[in-house]
Amino acid sequence: MNKSGFLSGLENRLKGLPQEEIKKTTDYYSEMIDDAVENGETEQDVTARLGSVDEVADKIINEMPLGKIVKANVRERNISAAATALLIVGSPVWFPLSLSVIVVALAVYAAVWSAIIACFAADAALAISGVAMLVASPFAVTAAPWKAMLLFGLALVCIGAAVIVFYLSIWVAKLFIRLTGYSIRKLKRTLIGGGNHESE
Repeated sequence: MNKSGFLSGLENRLKGLPQEEIKKTTDYYSEMIDDAVENGETEQDVTARLGSVDEVADKIINEMPLGKIVKANVRERNISAAATALLIVGSPVWFPLSLSVIVVALAVYAAVWSAIIACFAADAALAISGVAMLVASPFAVTAAPWKAMLLFGLALVCIGAAVIVFYLSIWVAKLFIRLTGYSIRKLKRTLIGGGNHESE
């Protein structure tokens, strides 16, 4: 792909972003290609090294703050007078509903993180209990050997469970972080009209 094809494709993929961001990005890649051509590379070699237009656009979209994309989206929509009037008249209905959806989404998000934090707290309690029983088991030998054996066995069970719960909690936390990132990327692509160009 030559320089003009790469830049026009990139501009098309980024059309939902603020115009100044699109210009800054295309100017940056234009200068990069020109510099490489001056150093003896061909335009095709440079664009191949940069990656496909979709890959470059996805990287830029992922790094762009969501707030900036939303602002650009709202600013560039031409809303007719009739649509504006409908929005104002319907605001007692749509505004509380929208607010409710946002609050519920945030509550669910907070609840999931609370559950993950509770798992880590339970894991710490298991580990501390296991270590405490392990330390106490030799002292129980003088009272009753079977109590010492019981404490030792329970200590091993608690420590083993703590290890399992720890790794499980880490796995769930990482999964939830990935899911959150994926959702934000999908929302960004939907807002800029690039939802069909998913490249994870």
